[in-house]
Amino acid sequence: MDTHISDAVAQKRPRHLLRLCSLWLSGIACCFAWPAHADSLPPLTAAEQDAVIGEIRAMVKTDESRVNAFVVEHATPDRIERLFQSPEFLRQPTTLRENGLIFAGQGTLLTFDKPSDVIGKVASWFPQEVAAARKPSEQRFFGNIHLYGPFANWQAEPAAFLALWNCMPQSAWLRPGDNPFMRRMNDGLPLLAIGAHSSSPGEYDFGFCVRERNGYRPGWTDDERRINTEEMHATAEKVIPVLRDKFARLLSSNRCRGTGPDDCVLVLRLWAELSPDDPALALHTQGLEADIAPDSALPDLLKPMDQYGPGGKEGEPRFDTALRQAAFLRAKLLSVLNAPTAWDAAELPATLHQMTQLRQKIDAATDYRWSYYDLDYYNEAVNPWGIVATHIDTHPKLRQAVMAELHGLGDDVSCTVFEPWLQRGGAALRSAYALQQWTDKRPLRCGSPDWTWLKEGKEEEAASQRERYLDFLDHSASGALRERMLNELTDTGASCFAPHEGTAPDWLRKVCTTWISEPQQVPFRLPHSGLTLDRAEQFRMTALPMPSSPEDQDAAKNRDTWLTGLLPGVSASAAQKLQAFATDLRKANLPVTGAKVWRHPRHDTALLELELQRNEDTHMVLSITPQELTVVEVPARFRGRYNEIVRVSDLDDDGHLELWWAESFNRCQGDESDLERDIDCTAKTAAMGEAQGDVLSYFVNTGSAPGKRPTAPSDAALAVDEPPGDDRACNAILVGTVLADTLGLDFGGGELNGGRGDVIGVVCKPHPLHPEQTLVALFHDLKDAQHEYIEDRKGFVYAVIDVERKHVHRIYRDTIEEDASIRVSDFSLQIDTARYNLAPGVRALGVRMNIGYSPRCAEGGESNYLTLFVEDGATLKPVLQNLPMSLWSITSGSNGCGYGDADYTVDNVTLTLGISDTITEGWHDLEVVAHHGIETTHATAEAPLAQETKTQVLGKLRAKDKRYPTESVWSRLWP
Repeated sequence: MDTHISDAVAQKRPRHLLRLCSLWLSGIACCFAWPAHADSLPPLTAAEQDAVIGEIRAMVKTDESRVNAFVVEHATPDRIERLFQSPEFLRQPTTLRENGLIFAGQGTLLTFDKPSDVIGKVASWFPQEVAAARKPSEQRFFGNIHLYGPFANWQAEPAAFLALWNCMPQSAWLRPGDNPFMRRMNDGLPLLAIGAHSSSPGEYDFGFCVRERNGYRPGWTDDERRINTEEMHATAEKVIPVLRDKFARLLSSNRCRGTGPDDCVLVLRLWAELSPDDPALALHTQGLEADIAPDSALPDLLKPMDQYGPGGKEGEPRFDTALRQAAFLRAKLLSVLNAPTAWDAAELPATLHQMTQLRQKIDAATDYRWSYYDLDYYNEAVNPWGIVATHIDTHPKLRQAVMAELHGLGDDVSCTVFEPWLQRGGAALRSAYALQQWTDKRPLRCGSPDWTWLKEGKEEEAASQRERYLDFLDHSASGALRERMLNELTDTGASCFAPHEGTAPDWLRKVCTTWISEPQQVPFRLPHSGLTLDRAEQFRMTALPMPSSPEDQDAAKNRDTWLTGLLPGVSASAAQKLQAFATDLRKANLPVTGAKVWRHPRHDTALLELELQRNEDTHMVLSITPQELTVVEVPARFRGRYNEIVRVSDLDDDGHLELWWAESFNRCQGDESDLERDIDCTAKTAAMGEAQGDVLSYFVNTGSAPGKRPTAPSDAALAVDEPPGDDRACNAILVGTVLADTLGLDFGGGELNGGRGDVIGVVCKPHPLHPEQTLVALFHDLKDAQHEYIEDRKGFVYAVIDVERKHVHRIYRDTIEEDASIRVSDFSLQIDTARYNLAPGVRALGVRMNIGYSPRCAEGGESNYLTLFVEDGATLKPVLQNLPMSLWSITSGSNGCGYGDADYTVDNVTLTLGISDTITEGWHDLEVVAHHGIETTHATAEAPLAQETKTQVLGKLRAKDKRYPTESVWSRLWP
């Protein structure tokens, strides 16, 4: 078989299943007896050697499709064995020696007692080639040696010989005298088998390789591929008993005295991946555990830490030992799960606890300046948590045992110990664990439920768990936890009011009608509850004078006294809490720079609003009754854009105050006209939430009966079939482990900038075509050469990453200039994964930036800028840039900047894009449609005088040089 091809091609060439010994054309079957001892064989005569080598040369030139018809006349098994004894033959070309072994499948040349025999024989036949594979800094067998077979008619032991050659991890062949699990920076993929076709995780599995790679050859037709696969699987059935027997004999006689391919942990791992249900495997694993000592401490560093300097602690035995212990636990867990009758029932939880202890040891010992010693991704071949991931859905006892292990971990245990369980346990485990933590009133620090999985409820387990979550929401959750659950289950309330066709699922309908009576953005008259915010309902605001700041060291304590004296008449308990609150602010170095109190003559609850000197958007809100003081947490959905409380009320008389928020840029009139400032002082809506205990949450209309929630569903609040797939929350710290080095950013986690580091806001979404990949969009602060923050400039990043593998696939970076019309905040981003199929195989990925800002007295504005990207190598290339999808303009009259006394008309426009059938330069044109909402109003009117809607086709955006210019559509919007 001709192998005169480049190393790159030879590296990928499959193992061809060549059926040599069916019936020869001469009618003689290829069945030969082999002498018992190779060293007793006489050498070939010169004539015999020439004839055998001539036939091997014929094999080299034989096309793969013709090998089945190859007639063997001289290269009989005994002559091949005698030929490979000849020193002269070792000087023949590599290709000749490789093809000579094709004739050895019926004799004793390819026999062995232990794995090291295989590499020993191959090294004796190919000494220069093996030396060449071991010599480079990045050692590989690819391109140096290519052995063909096994073939369908081979005997079992020669086929097993080739199975070990093809499927043994290369590290064992390359370093036969060492620990096969040791990692070095130049290893590349050391545990990958020679027979692997890719670097995917499945290729590291020895059993997969024996069944799917040993004897693999391509087929050009469906029949050829079917026959080839059948023959390969039949060969595996012959090989597996041989390998099991060889492994058992080696471990019985050698125990753990071997190295390289004979290392007992490696042999157990190979056996476990080959036949995990084998009771003999369980017996040997139990018998050798004391020798392997997986619970033992890791070795100390060979030299003190301070002697290493920059870089990693390369070659430390402690890391090699940790990986070897991980490999043993992987093999053990496979056996415990697949041969349960061979193990004590307590061994499963005991093994899981051993894994936890291993993770704690690695967490304490690993050199985090290098990732080569991380179990995940770089060492997946020995990672026992990979077994958890593949078995947790088929072994009910495994999930139960993992839950028990997680429950037993203390709240002070590092998240790096929790994470592998939660990441590998799947959506069901993560969600069950989170609910268990909340039920037990324990912190949920290291993971979160899979909300998408719960909401979709496609699996029976997902629907069942969702019911438990809903029961917890109704009867146990409160405060910030209930707010979080409502946000996640309803997509921050949007699912309750989204104008989509169909009806909402029953569970969502119940959540919305129970807990969310109105959307966050509301007008004076609540559209679903019918309640009206008029002057009689509004609490009165009083700005409290600030004390003078004396120039002495007691200034801060003087402010404490001032703060605690703001609300006379409260109970001693409430006054004590206010005193403690004032002390905490002083210790946190957060001086109060302003204070307001909101009161109503019919209510005994007051609201104290404090402004703090961290930045202009920092508020502290306290709900105060004569008996109680409660600090009300303000969720992120209210902070930033809505940075000022402009109204306080209790419309449903339930004792829970509603807070109405708007953006403050320039102050307006202090009456109904200033509810929202993002357009002008005449807007009639604001962001509203209700103080539910210690958190500002959604408004719940409880009517006149305090504490009573509605039970009848309200169809008016629901118009969706399923919750829309909005941007899911990001774990910024986890995303930072992938992007921080690439971007040079601090992803936070500490106290700086409220724990966010340099990142202002980040959103994530699964890639629409590759769910294992994640789309990430973020804004971040920029710093100058002196590491000082740059005012009025922000950074923007859009990336495609693989979180589990910590890999950045593609990335795009840009800078945004802030001015009077552009403002960046922590919730300004949305990832748009609509089907922007621009051309066959070209799907664009979108980002929307809600960063447009209209200052007071503006006559128009725009926001919701859409940019579309296509994936281009390692980058994301923008093809449509900053198209504003939301616009408004005063098209007639003037609002008089809040002081006018005439009618004026406002046109609010939302743009939509459609994929057109027409094509320009190979890409579909994009059709732009404007949806107008036109209102004619008066500066002093509470409701519009006239309203109308219309739809307008603005035209098509046509590709030019793989980009979509947008100038062509604007002239038609407002001519």
